[in-house]
Amino acid sequence: LLLNSMSHDQSEQYHSCESDTESVGSIPGSRAFSAVIKELTLTDAQLRRLRDTFREELQLGLAGRYKHKETYLQCAVTFVSHLFTGSEEGHFLGLDLGGTNFRVICIRIEAGGRITDSPRVFPYRLTEDLLTGPSRAVFEFIADKLEEVVTGDLSAVLHPQTALNLGFTFSFPMRQTALNHGVLLTWTKSFRCTDGVGEDAYALLQQAISKRESLSRIRLVAILNDTTGTLASASFHDPNCGIGVILGTGTNAGYWEQVSNIADPPGSLQGDRVIVEVDWGAFGDNGCLDFLKLAEDFEVDRISNHPGSYTFEKLISGMYLGEIVNQVLKGCVSSWFCDIQQCSGCSEAGNAWKISSQLVLDVANPDCGTKSEDAAANVVELLSVCGIGNNPRNRAMVSGLCSAVVARAATILGVVLAQLVLRVHTPTGQLPSIAFDGSLYRENPFFQQLIREKVQANLPEGCPPITLLDAVDGSGLGAALLAATVPPE
Repeated sequence: LLLNSMSHDQSEQYHSCESDTESVGSIPGSRAFSAVIKELTLTDAQLRRLRDTFREELQLGLAGRYKHKETYLQCAVTFVSHLFTGSEEGHFLGLDLGGTNFRVICIRIEAGGRITDSPRVFPYRLTEDLLTGPSRAVFEFIADKLEEVVTGDLSAVLHPQTALNLGFTFSFPMRQTALNHGVLLTWTKSFRCTDGVGEDAYALLQQAISKRESLSRIRLVAILNDTTGTLASASFHDPNCGIGVILGTGTNAGYWEQVSNIADPPGSLQGDRVIVEVDWGAFGDNGCLDFLKLAEDFEVDRISNHPGSYTFEKLISGMYLGEIVNQVLKGCVSSWFCDIQQCSGCSEAGNAWKISSQLVLDVANPDCGTKSEDAAANVVELLSVCGIGNNPRNRAMVSGLCSAVVARAATILGVVLAQLVLRVHTPTGQLPSIAFDGSLYRENPFFQQLIREKVQANLPEGCPPITLLDAVDGSGLGAALLAATVPPE
C-alpha cells in the first residue's frame, strides 16, 4: 500500500532512504526508516491477534464484565430497540453536545415519514470557563441557547401550544438504565469539569429546562450517545444501516445487537435487538493492544490529557495521528535527516501537538499525485513545521511515514469493524451498511476508500461489497429523529 501510493520517483527515493538510514540506525534512540515502516505495517499474525482480541473483549463487554474491569469495552445498552415506523409527523428538536461545540437542531417530518426542507441547525461554542465547570453551568448554557432558539428563530414555525419532543446527544461515556436516564462516567475531550461524574446528565438538563417558563412545552424524551445518533440518522434513509461510527477528533461505534447475546438484559427492553454503544475508544486500556504499539505510541499516551486511557482512540483518531508522526520524527530525525546543513532546526521536531492530523492525511493522500502542486505544498508545510530541510529525499521519507501511519489506522479500524459487520442481523438479511460521522472520515475521500477496502478484506471471501454512508450532522440529527420515535403522552 505504501509503495503503491508513491510515484516512481518517490519510490526510488524511498528505497534510497531505506539504504541510507540503515547505516545510521545504530544511533541511540533512533531506528532506520525501513524499520519504522515495518513496525507500522501489521503482520498477518498481528491482524489475527487483533481480530481475536476484539472478539474476546466484545464478548466480555456483552457479558457485563466491564464493571469488574475485565474489559474496557463498556458495551452499554442504549435502550433504543426500534427506530422509525413511518407514522412520525411534526416538528422535533435535537441537542448535540460534543467537545467545544454545541448545536440545536430542528426538523420537520411530514405525513409519510419524509423530512421537509433542510434541518435548521444553530451552532454555538462553549467558552473555556464552561469547559472547566462547574458542570451545572454547562447544562444552564444549553438550556439558555435552547430557549434562545425556540423563542427567537423558530418562534414563527413552531406552533405555540404543541408539545415538542427533544432528544439530547451527550457524547461522553455514560451508564444508561433507561432511554431517559444517563449517568456520566467521565468527562472527556476538552472538558475538565471537577464535578458531574456520577450524576444523571438527563436530569441535570431537565432541571435547567424546567426553570424556564418559555420551555414548558418541551418534552426531553431521550439521551443518547453520538454513535446512536449517527446510526439513527442514517437508518432514516437506509433501514439496512446496522453500525454507526464516529471518526473525527475522537472515535466510537454503536451497532444493533441481539438481546439474547447480552447477559442480564434490562427487563424493560422491548423487541429482540437493541443498539449497543461499544465505547471502543478505551479498547486496549488493559494492555491487550500493546503488541501492536510502537514506542512512539506509548509516548503519545504519556503526554496526552488522559494517560493510560483511550488506547484505541490514540491509534486511529484525528486527535492523535499527527502526534504519532511527530513522535517518530522526534526519535529519528538525527539519523534520518542527517544532512544537517539542509535541516534548519531538527531539534524543533520534539515540540508536541504541532502537526495536525489533517496535514498528515493531506500528505498521505495518493489522489493528490506526488508531483502535484497541492501535494508538494503539503509536504513542504510539514517539513517546515518540523524544521526539516526541504529536499527530495526528505520529502519522500516524510510522505512515506505519513502514508504508513494512515494505512495502519485504516487497517486497525477495518479489522474491528468487520467483526461488528458479522454480528449484525439486518431485516433484509444482507450485510449491514456502516454510517460514519466526523471530520476525519468526511474530509478525506481517499481515507474512506481505504477503510472500505480494509473492512472488505477482513470479511469472509465472497461477501458482497460493504456500503459506507456519510451521515452528515448525524449525531445531532439523530437526536431529533430519535425524539420523533417516542409517542406523545
